[in-house]
Amino acid sequence: MSDRDIRGLKLPASPGVAVEGEVAWDGVSPEIPVTTRVSVYLQPLLRTHYMGENSSARADIPGAFSFSGLLIDDYQVRATVNGPGLYIKDVTYGGRSVHYEPLQLAVPCRGRYAGSGGARWRDAHRAGRG
Repeated sequence: MSDRDIRGLKLPASPGVAVEGEVAWDGVSPEIPVTTRVSVYLQPLLRTHYMGENSSARADIPGAFSFSGLLIDDYQVRATVNGPGLYIKDVTYGGRSVHYEPLQLAVPCRGRYAGSGGARWRDAHRAGRG
């Protein structure tokens, strides 16, 4: 500490992390293709969003999605789907469910969404099948 301004201070910054995920049926996919898309949102738990952080994505079922510019942090995952008989079955990241637990950004992302049976970001179902 001193009693004057510090000059020439350099702080390295990271451009943020990219995270990719996928939505897939958890079981047999329906014979008639589903046109509904899954929305996925990441909410930082201990801070607000910063400018340039892409924390929302949409994906077909099945399909891929990605986030960019994320900080290494803990996030709440909110995945939604609005279609008859469809629901989010589970969301997994790094081999563990983060559907009701914080996502601790550091490993690969997968998810499950369930619909008429259960689809996941990684496995999707149709409700009533199982």
